[in-house]
Amino acid sequence: MSGASPKTFHAETMQQALAKVRRELGPDAVILRTRQLPGQGVVGRKGGAVEITAVMETQIAPRLVPASDPRGAEPQVVSSLQERLDAMTQMLDQLQRFTPTEFPKPWFSLVSHLRRVETPDDIIRSLITFLDQEHIDPGPIDDILVREATTRFFTDRFEVAPSLEGAFHSPVVALVGPTGSGKTTSIAKLAARACVGQGRSAALVTIDSYRIAATEQLRTYAEILGIEFRSASSPKQLRTVLEELVSVDLVLIDTAGRSASDHQRAHELATYLKGGIETHLVLPANTRDSSLKAIVESFSVLSCDRVLLTKLDELPGKGALAGIAGILPCPISYMTSGQDVPDDIEPADAARLAELAMGIDAIGRPGEKGTHRPGVGAAKTVRQAIA
Repeated sequence: MSGASPKTFHAETMQQALAKVRRELGPDAVILRTRQLPGQGVVGRKGGAVEITAVMETQIAPRLVPASDPRGAEPQVVSSLQERLDAMTQMLDQLQRFTPTEFPKPWFSLVSHLRRVETPDDIIRSLITFLDQEHIDPGPIDDILVREATTRFFTDRFEVAPSLEGAFHSPVVALVGPTGSGKTTSIAKLAARACVGQGRSAALVTIDSYRIAATEQLRTYAEILGIEFRSASSPKQLRTVLEELVSVDLVLIDTAGRSASDHQRAHELATYLKGGIETHLVLPANTRDSSLKAIVESFSVLSCDRVLLTKLDELPGKGALAGIAGILPCPISYMTSGQDVPDDIEPADAARLAELAMGIDAIGRPGEKGTHRPGVGAAKTVRQAIA
């Protein structure tokens, strides 16, 4: 401050105290503090008097406090203001995320729904163009015509294997993919489906020499199912093993996981998977688009035949599936939604994927797993043995 010191004014009421301030310091006076004094007021009124500390505006020396430096401000005030600012920022983010201001107003309800399930905006725009071309009147997702046309649009985005039997075009199938994608568990589920549910013979083979625990886990699955288990540490040894298993209906090969940046190991893996081995790229659905693209590019050297989508239950917004569909390099064979063996796996179905992506169906809906279970008694035996 510069010049005269602040002055303190007392009065019976706030209005009277402010009037005193204006008379003495002018209408532009700056109020520094107000408070209600305890006890009797200055004129004997119960409840106490009002005290105002003020100064003339010209007596205030301007002082700027940087936004990143709260020194000079009360800590409680700074904290409160920061909390309010954070809350406002979060609210604006939510409004920008869920308010379809950039889309035609008649489609507000449909767009809001799709954004809530995290459908990418570019796909929503394509959908609206499609609906307009189909002469569908704007309406919500539960409108019969809107839902039917939207389902067709999303269904066309998913390329899947023709049927359960057509999912495997070769009696030898290898699962490849990044570390932690669910390859070993998926192989156990597929083996259980084949030998318990479909009455086919199956065998498990591992060429993963890096993970002892995964090898032992696969061996345990084979023992539980009563099927062959083999391991191979070289391409030549794998050929020998496959020749010995030539009479088996379905041979499933587990491979070592690796990061998308490990190109050397991808080329090494390619030396194993030659000569009629059908390769399924295991992709976790809960992976960001940018990471999925890197994984797909990394495994492109293997020229994979199918994609097996895992961890659909861990994907927060199922609308993201519509975006994932555009990244996949080949048709989807199966999709998984949990760790239970032999459950939590089903053949890929475009209509089912479309309903999931539209947010009108849920993973693990009643009856869905029952439809695809290999058999209640046998499945129960497998689950109990694994547990």
